[in-house]
Amino acid sequence: FLGDLDVDFFGGQLPSSGGRTFPLVRLRTARGPLSWRHAELMVGQDQPLVADLDPVSLASIGTPGFTAAGNLWLWLPQVRATVQTAGRVRLGAQAAVLAPTSGDPNGTFDTQFDAAERTGFPYLEGQVRAQWGEGDGEGTVAVGYHTGRLADALDVERESRAVTVTLQVPMGRRFEFRGEAFDGQALRGLGGGGIGQGLGVGGAPVRTRGGWGQLNLKATPRLLIGGGAGMDDPEDADILAGGRVRNTTSEAHLHWRPSGPLVVGFEWRRTMTEFVSGSRTNQHLNLAFGFEF
Repeated sequence: FLGDLDVDFFGGQLPSSGGRTFPLVRLRTARGPLSWRHAELMVGQDQPLVADLDPVSLASIGTPGFTAAGNLWLWLPQVRATVQTAGRVRLGAQAAVLAPTSGDPNGTFDTQFDAAERTGFPYLEGQVRAQWGEGDGEGTVAVGYHTGRLADALDVERESRAVTVTLQVPMGRRFEFRGEAFDGQALRGLGGGGIGQGLGVGGAPVRTRGGWGQLNLKATPRLLIGGGAGMDDPEDADILAGGRVRNTTSEAHLHWRPSGPLVVGFEWRRTMTEFVSGSRTNQHLNLAFGFEF
């Protein structure tokens, strides 16, 4: 048995004159896996089984990179079971039961059921995968399926579903490609799928497809250079007036570890969101200093 807890300080601020310097602790993941030689049972809070890979980043901390641009990331309570073969290429199958969520924003002390919870059914996910290598040289190819239910404004149940593909492929000793892709509908509850739009015209699920990819080069043992792009492209016919019809993000990063635990990072990110009525673009420049231990 091994357990781990991951928290940060992105839980908001206290309502006070110094609120910005009084951040609230937020739970990210809490995992308690019970492992055997060829099987594992995990109870806790983690990313969706079908989209459990994130891009490398020192800038995207509060939410992972390519959120609402191809990355289905939201940490959800779940029970997950895994069986896997041994050998140079390890074949595995996984299944998970997750707490349902529609992604609706909550008010202060809001304990009402959201559109997914009102159905009384959990999210269900399954995945088959192949893995090889160890440590930094580990590779993964996986295909997953997600299904769940949402209740619209009239309590008519709508289906949330997705087919996903995950790739993490080392190329020699220096390069690595990682990425995910999905095709489905009503995926707002998994972390912004459909650009944060779950149900659209007439209460129907917003159909969407998207994904992200990132290439990383370990130029030296202490210098990592990389870049990538992500996209989420809902069906225009499903989008309400004033809604978002396409979201794309591009990024480039440089991470330097000069000595000991010190890490320095510089990242650039550009996001363009297309609305029914036009488009908006913004760019972020981020300089990060930190310690790894």
